[in-house]
Amino acid sequence: MKWLPPLVAAFTLACHPLHSQAQPLDPEKIRGEIEALLELRAQARLAAQTQAVEGLLKQVQSGKTGLSFYEDAIKELNFSGRPLAARERVEWAKKNADMLQSSEFKAAAQLHLNYLALTLQRSGSDRALDWVMPTLDYLRAYHDADIRQFSRQDKAPDEQRKLLNQAVKEGVIAKANRLTGFVKDSADWEPTPGNLEGIYEKNLFMPLRAAKDPRLMDVWKFRIEAGEKLANAQRSPNAKQDFLQMKFPAWRFARAEDLVILGRKEEAMNEIYLLVKNYPQHPALEKWARRLLQLLKPTPETP
Repeated sequence: MKWLPPLVAAFTLACHPLHSQAQPLDPEKIRGEIEALLELRAQARLAAQTQAVEGLLKQVQSGKTGLSFYEDAIKELNFSGRPLAARERVEWAKKNADMLQSSEFKAAAQLHLNYLALTLQRSGSDRALDWVMPTLDYLRAYHDADIRQFSRQDKAPDEQRKLLNQAVKEGVIAKANRLTGFVKDSADWEPTPGNLEGIYEKNLFMPLRAAKDPRLMDVWKFRIEAGEKLANAQRSPNAKQDFLQMKFPAWRFARAEDLVILGRKEEAMNEIYLLVKNYPQHPALEKWARRLLQLLKPTPETP
């Protein structure tokens, strides 16, 4: 046998038994172990999510407001653990006192909190239709705040705009309470509490259309009435006219398309015909007219 240096020989002898004694892998056994591990991790994550959601909801039900959540979150994220934290918190509260006590900011913080709670609950569910009514309740509260407060506000502070125009999982309340990881991104749920177009489309119209649910018409009635009330509440004298001449007919056309989905084609054609006749200057007139011509074509008979 050829002589080897002591270190090389020791390494060779140490490694040799590993290779000679290695046993063939058992794919079925390994697959079972990995699947069991993944199942345990999924169960642990679900338990943590359930606990987090229940903890948040319990605080909400006990009367803790969105403003309180917001202030606690700011203190946790910006001042926790700093040597002069107490003094800095007091200075921050004094500096922002007017904003924090304004009815508009309180309303925005409450809406943000409510939508975060709703989004966390939705993230644990695969039944989209279960969230139609809770979404309508949220929109009812949002429209009320919009009419009574936001529409009358001269200029909203950046902090208020962030509460409504930023995805809830990116907001300070979710971050401070370590809830960000429990919010699931979904194509059929709007993540932003102030994106009403997205909330109507993703949370309501998409699942209702997929199910051909007649509640589609109830949602349209609710949306149109809310839009009209907001237009009347706006300071701009042109707001109502813009709504009546532009947005209202556009919504009526979208509503007509949903009538087609529900199998009410005759009603849809009558609706679109009235739009073409009554809004000849609307920029979508050609689109409406082409769609009406398409609907007027006889449906091929099934052999």
